[in-house]
Amino acid sequence: MGQRVDRLGVPDLVLCSSARRAQETLEAASIAWERAPRVRVERALYLASSERLLDEILGLSDEEASVLIVGHNPGIGALVHALSRGGNEAARARLRQGFPAGALALLRLGGARWCDAHGGGSLETFATPGD
Repeated sequence: MGQRVDRLGVPDLVLCSSARRAQETLEAASIAWERAPRVRVERALYLASSERLLDEILGLSDEEASVLIVGHNPGIGALVHALSRGGNEAARARLRQGFPAGALALLRLGGARWCDAHGGGSLETFATPGD
């Protein structure tokens, strides 16, 4: 999955849950990345609901062009479902089957600013570790 992130483009910022497993996942994935993004480990992301995760996104600085969230289900899966309003139909069909541990979703949000993220966007890629 780390190689997949690298191919898609390493984000400017990673928001990571304070859970040890989430941090280990980030550490393992980032080994494959060409460059190191800024990382914020946040206790508020531990088992966060989709609403809490959306609040984090809405509060981001517009200086961050791209963000990766390393979090937990069911919140992260629910957030991706809620924000996926269009995009790649094959990816959307796979997402409807569930959001397993280690899954990666690439969303392109419709607004020009993070505070517009509640309007959702298009699901460009959905991948799981089994792919």
